[in-house]
Amino acid sequence: MFLFSWLTLYGEAKAGIIYSNDFASPARLNDFTVIGESFPNFNVPPLHQVSVENGQLRIDSQLFNPNGPGNPPFLTGSARLLVDPSLLAPSLNPVLSNNGGTVTWAFNVANSDGALNNGFEFILGATSVDVTNISTHGYVFSGGGRVGTSMAIRRFDFGTGGGGQDFLEVANGLGLLPQRGSIRITFEPSSARWSLFGQFGSAFVEPLSVTNLLGTAVDSRYVSVATPVVGFGGGGTGTDFFDNVSISVIPEPGGMLWAIGLCGVFVFRRFRNRL
Repeated sequence: MFLFSWLTLYGEAKAGIIYSNDFASPARLNDFTVIGESFPNFNVPPLHQVSVENGQLRIDSQLFNPNGPGNPPFLTGSARLLVDPSLLAPSLNPVLSNNGGTVTWAFNVANSDGALNNGFEFILGATSVDVTNISTHGYVFSGGGRVGTSMAIRRFDFGTGGGGQDFLEVANGLGLLPQRGSIRITFEPSSARWSLFGQFGSAFVEPLSVTNLLGTAVDSRYVSVATPVVGFGGGGTGTDFFDNVSISVIPEPGGMLWAIGLCGVFVFRRFRNRL
């Protein structure tokens, strides 16, 4: 019974899940700070709405023309949901390279374009909550609002909308609804290697189980500085859906083998004492 219980706990520890959200109820929105669009030179109504619908996060964003329909500027809504840092600490080290195992971000996502190339993103780590500020650095995964169905993991140097580099790009990524995507992104601290896994189809699958590798790349620019801000969102004109979001750190093999060995010694000693 002891061995069975230990293996059960070990299996949960192996998964290493630090944070998860299945949006089973609207109360799960309390995990986030929601940051919306900002247009300093215009007085506009809110151009986004965040809700939980059928067990999924729904983000609606729309277009607004302060000078009338068809006349520039064309202002579009956006919403980013930033995870409460207390829900991640201390298990997730904000300095990515200092984590004791592979860091994994996993989620389901779908995108419905309303008019102007609606997009979605997952902020893997940022130096500040004000992720659009030019002083903020970090990493973001984005899709939908790019050319065609391309997706990319991007290092941003001057806020999420500023300069940077798409160091892992996939040309044939997630299309519009009814296509749905299940995404898994990993970062290996020992090598600064990023990997992007994805599966697309008519239905979501468990994102942590996705093994279809879309690409790998190495980038270490901001992995040795604190990037504690993690979140996701959508924007443009349309609707984005998210579900089964999780962040995890899976222990490296050396640590797991040590734990297995320790358990084996303990069980053997108990068995010998009984004899």
